[in-house]
Amino acid sequence: TVGTAGLGLAYGLTGRITLFGHLPIVRVKVRSTFDLVGDGTAGFNPADPLFGTPEGETQSVQFFLGFDAALSTLQQKIAAGDYDADPAQRALAEATLASGTTLRNNLHALVLGTGTASPFLPVATSSVGAAVLSQVTGLQNTLSADLGVAGFAAIPALPEAPLTSEEFDGFISDPAGPVAGSLATPSLGALGDAEVGVAITLADGLTGSTTGRGVRLAAQGLVRLPTSFLSDNRRFFDVGSGDKQTDVEGTMVLDLVAGKFGARAMGTYTLQRAGTAERRVTRPDQPIALASRLARVSRNPGDLITVGFTPMFRLADRFGLMGGVAWRRKGSDAVTLAGGQDPLPDASPDLLAIDTDGSWTTATAGLLYTVPMRVENGKTHMPLDAGVAWESVINASGPLRVAKTASVRFWLRVYGRL
Repeated sequence: TVGTAGLGLAYGLTGRITLFGHLPIVRVKVRSTFDLVGDGTAGFNPADPLFGTPEGETQSVQFFLGFDAALSTLQQKIAAGDYDADPAQRALAEATLASGTTLRNNLHALVLGTGTASPFLPVATSSVGAAVLSQVTGLQNTLSADLGVAGFAAIPALPEAPLTSEEFDGFISDPAGPVAGSLATPSLGALGDAEVGVAITLADGLTGSTTGRGVRLAAQGLVRLPTSFLSDNRRFFDVGSGDKQTDVEGTMVLDLVAGKFGARAMGTYTLQRAGTAERRVTRPDQPIALASRLARVSRNPGDLITVGFTPMFRLADRFGLMGGVAWRRKGSDAVTLAGGQDPLPDASPDLLAIDTDGSWTTATAGLLYTVPMRVENGKTHMPLDAGVAWESVINASGPLRVAKTASVRFWLRVYGRL
């Protein structure tokens, strides 16, 4: 839920040229729920130094000590010629040594390897866990029954139960863990991106119209300043108060009025300039990234084109209905590491630019309340406008991931004269 309280100032240089500025204060509240869905088949690695147990670590260490001893014994027996009398047995011994060494190295990297061990392993009773244990016991049977290498009967420690939502949250939020993030998001109140600009009325056939018909054409140029706060890279559901980058934006607006009917056509081009931020470098389909992927990046968002059409119908003197559609097209981002940083291993900043271009269409319907500025008995009464509108994304194309949102927006603007 996003609320904005803003202070806007405008100064009319002439009857057709107005300078303006807007300073928004943004309040953001995120209500997030997270739960594991379905039947999980993974749990914490019992040998993990942070999320495992001393007993689990001991069991896995003893398993690999026994594994190494069995392979060493097998290698010694092959070198001593213990199987030379039976060529088939020697071939089996050599094949078992090769496959056993591969199995040992892969399992050790997964369970205990420095920098490679996984904090999660398949549950012992799952199909994957059973397959792992089956490979181990199959090798042990071959060593004992066919090759005369006894004494290796241990198994690696696998989790007994799937991960719970609470355990996963602990894995994400543990400050000493590999992620050091959070699935919780506190409310945020902060300054948004301030705007300064100029509006120019190019043609005005509405002011002073006595027929209830007319056309007005206006242009607006503004600069959006990087005064907001970005989302916190430690909080995966966080929403900042703005984009915190400089935008240069030009807009053309055409208003048409015919009695109780009206319409507004609008076109905007937004030139988005580069800004820097701390981000976890990861693919868009891997949103929870390790803390080791954190880097300061320079991001130049693709430029944005917006075209909209909004018809309106006046129900009464101050009330009206409005609807409309808006189409937006965004170009691809360009992301590089900010200066003075070493490249991240296996994490090019280009990952943050994947699937950042595309287009989407939103539909809007709502109710308007408008009090125009008027002069009565020499006294000027300032305008007021308010409304409520429903808005939803109805279509999207291209690789850009667009949230299929439906929202309700309320607004109130009160004007005063300085």
